[in-house]
Amino acid sequence: MSTPPMDFIPHASTRLAPAIVRVSRLPHDPRTFLLWAEANHVTVWLLHSWCRSAGVSGREVLNFARLLRAVNLSAIHRCGCEELLDVADPKVMARLLRQAGVCGFQAGTVSVDQFLVRQSFVVRPVLLRCIKELLDGQRSSSDSRQMVR
Repeated sequence: MSTPPMDFIPHASTRLAPAIVRVSRLPHDPRTFLLWAEANHVTVWLLHSWCRSAGVSGREVLNFARLLRAVNLSAIHRCGCEELLDVADPKVMARLLRQAGVCGFQAGTVSVDQFLVRQSFVVRPVLLRCIKELLDGQRSSSDSRQMVR
């Protein structure tokens, strides 16, 4: 079932969503706000401000972005999310995978769409929708580039 188009511009979510999606293309796991800010060429303060404006916890959004990256890359490289996260503590890893809704799945078998539905980091529908639209746009432009080759 598709959702109807938004009849307004969600400015706070529209500002934050690209900073989240950009993480999914990083070669490394940005485990701190500083690394996340550097990847987006902004200050830590600005990222916190964007999160507050969108009504979400900065820590939860960073964990969401990190797991989005891990799920995306695990599907491509057929490895577990554990390989793609810079987390040393097994308890922290278990908590992250549980919140991501990917605990117990075989490596590389969870799609990004499944992650978006199953995760519990970001629950604001407007922000999730902005993220999904950006991801869908990336997929369609990637598909177009592959057809041209």
